Amino acid sequence: MSREREQQKKDLRSPLWSKVQRDWLRVHNTCAATGRKGRGAMLEVHHIKPYATHPELELADGTGRYCKIKDKNGKYICNLITLSDNPKAPAHRFVGHLGDYAAPEGNPHVVEDAAFWLMRIKSRKKRRR
Repeated sequence: MSREREQQKKDLRSPLWSKVQRDWLRVHNTCAATGRKGRGAMLEVHHIKPYATHPELELADGTGRYCKIKDKNGKYICNLITLSDNPKAPAHRFVGHLGDYAAPEGNPHVVEDAAFWLMRIKSRKKRRR
């Protein structure tokens, strides 16, 4: 992504986005696809429904603190998931964006795919023992 495009994207973001990211990672500090934790995992906050196509859900963290949009059952919508961007486990790129950051739709099945890969990784670790 070019520097100009990155700056344009930052200019469009809510001023609360960096606070939402920090608060989210404080509570959800494990990659949903790899199980990696902490700073070494290079965790990223990923939007389940992409910001490019659903900007109204940018701050939807499920608490209602920043975004008051509710689902049909009256619960606050959560549109965020934690994914690792570590070069050894780039779940953000491959699970979150299906390998293509430029694709506007992202991965509509990111939650299910992350759970699938986490299950596979955990079962592989058990077999090695």
